Amino acid sequence: IGGNKMYTQAAEELNFPFKRIGSFVVALEDNQIKQLEEERKKGTEDGVPGLEVILDKKKIKQMEPNLTDEVVGVLHAPSAGLASPYELTFALAENAVMNGTKFFRNHEVVKIKHQDYVFTVRTFAGEFQGRNLINASGLYAARISRMLGLDYFSIMPRKGEYILFDQYCQ
Repeated sequence: IGGNKMYTQAAEELNFPFKRIGSFVVALEDNQIKQLEEERKKGTEDGVPGLEVILDKKKIKQMEPNLTDEVVGVLHAPSAGLASPYELTFALAENAVMNGTKFFRNHEVVKIKHQDYVFTVRTFAGEFQGRNLINASGLYAARISRMLGLDYFSIMPRKGEYILFDQYCQ
């Protein structure tokens, strides 16, 4: 919730595209309306602003004409936004470097120790120490987390393709 509020200012300061477009959770059957209400209540309790369950089909169609006519209701979250994950990642990395962060790529981690508020990361290339540690190890994130005693998630790799076009491409 706090991060959502920061995106507008961060987009301006770090120069990445961000647009608040809102989002819908869609119900296609009447028995799903109760779930929308529960999600609205939970979200409101968590501090998500402006959540609204909309049952008026005409209003829903005006807000999003591409939805199927079978929609019986939606949970509208107007504060939801959209950012390019690529541009956001590069903007954050550039800002981090400007603030003294160093990135060490292609350094296989063999051990991590956390003691007295300091992380010691041992790699085949040597040891690194710091107060903060960001696990940006991709497919190896679960393995790195286990080195810290965190074993509550796993990585399920899959193949795919991404195409990144130049922003000025016609």
